[in-house]
Amino acid sequence: MWALTGLLFLGVPGSGGGARAQGASSVGATAPDTTLTFAPTSPSGQSTARFTFTGSEGARFECSLDGADFSTCVSPVAYANLSKGPHVFQVRAMDGAGNVDATPASHDWIVLSPGPDTRIYSAPLPVSFWRVASFAFTAEYAGARFECSLNGEAFSACTSPVTYADLPDNAYTFRVHAYDKRGIRDATPASYSWLVDLTTLRAPGITSPFLGATLDGPMPVFSGTARPGLTISVIVDLEEIGSTTVDAAGLWCVTSSQPLSAERLHVVTAHAHENGNTSLVSLAVSFKVKLAAEESVEQEEAGGCSAGPGDSSWLLASLGLLAGTRRRSRHAAHEGQGGDAPHLS
Repeated sequence: MWALTGLLFLGVPGSGGGARAQGASSVGATAPDTTLTFAPTSPSGQSTARFTFTGSEGARFECSLDGADFSTCVSPVAYANLSKGPHVFQVRAMDGAGNVDATPASHDWIVLSPGPDTRIYSAPLPVSFWRVASFAFTAEYAGARFECSLNGEAFSACTSPVTYADLPDNAYTFRVHAYDKRGIRDATPASYSWLVDLTTLRAPGITSPFLGATLDGPMPVFSGTARPGLTISVIVDLEEIGSTTVDAAGLWCVTSSQPLSAERLHVVTAHAHENGNTSLVSLAVSFKVKLAAEESVEQEEAGGCSAGPGDSSWLLASLGLLAGTRRRSRHAAHEGQGGDAPHLS
């Protein structure tokens, strides 16, 4: 009697034993689902492709490329050296009971020749003293369209030049990629990183002279960039030769207050002052001075800072002097006197 009762108890629907039996029989009753989470764009200018995918918890996966037999794979999976033309990728999940997703996740795309190369040719200084940043860019394909992104934001349509305003002190990264007429995108966007900092007292930058330059003397012009409003002291061979205030455009210019010798190599540095504080010294720039009586008048008129740091005309004059120096260098070289000619490296 007790044995019979025990048997009847095991067979009662809804009992613990019956529930375990029902659970065991339901394993694998529902096949897992597979979802693609990342795939290449189509058309693509890359001969490589990367895919990511997910499935039911604990599922394993099998992948197939271009109709090949399914084989075990894990996410992410990548393929290289893909031929030009159409391709199809499939992935299916499989659970522990061996049930397979009957409708594999699939992606079709076309591989074409590489897309255009994107180049940035105008950008802010690496450390910028302006809250506005402009970028100019181009692509090797005429008529390309562009998409831009700032600090990881989604890419959006843009044209060159593009300008960003009201930038707070922060580090920034600008990226841009081009599309050609086929719709192929540059796989490696052009990128530029810079820092906007109108607070920190930083060392000024020296833009003239360039390293190793030969300047018209004996009292050459020095120029550079720094945060507007700072006081700049210029040091040549450990002796201060002049100071000025940085203008609103972040530019400064100093003409040497004393003549420099043409018989030695000189070194120029600069540092900034604000509210009794002094910045670190700038990078040192070595240069030489060439004395030429016939050029002294041109030097005074073209390269001086008489326009004042608040007027950009001194910068244009310096560019004119630079062009004249290069012309004289070529002329001297033509006459066999290239060793004595002024030059810029």
